[in-house]
Amino acid sequence: MTNFNSILLNSHSLLRYVVLILLFAVVAITLSGLLSKRPFLKKDRLVALFAMISVHIQLLIGLILYFTGPWFSQLINNTSVVMKNASLRFYALEHITLMLVAVVLVTLGYRAAKGGLTSMGKHRRVFILFTLALIVILIAIPWPFRGEGIGRPYFP
Repeated sequence: MTNFNSILLNSHSLLRYVVLILLFAVVAITLSGLLSKRPFLKKDRLVALFAMISVHIQLLIGLILYFTGPWFSQLINNTSVVMKNASLRFYALEHITLMLVAVVLVTLGYRAAKGGLTSMGKHRRVFILFTLALIVILIAIPWPFRGEGIGRPYFP
């Protein structure tokens, strides 16, 4: 692995915590807004915006790592081998697919925050979409306890 890819991988690993904190914040803020029936405020939209930006930055770093690393070429050149190996399949197919789904959910959630919905409609839709994205991301992260050659350290 080149030094550049190593820096990107470490950045990708650390940025996950920024993403998770911001997603948890959006979920908590919108749940609070739903329960208290308060208006959807500019600060609510800004936290959702920062969460979306961090997710998109994470996506860009991940795509660079994916296409410059071994995963994509292994999937293209040795599909049957990749599909039979849990670790290879996770990094070559499952991780990127789940993360792309999460990015779409976050983007739709932010779009709802900007939309013409009522305050309760914004809180509800943002809460649902960001919660789903958070769940997908938590499933797709290669946590150390995943085993089978999938797990990575909590910190690089």
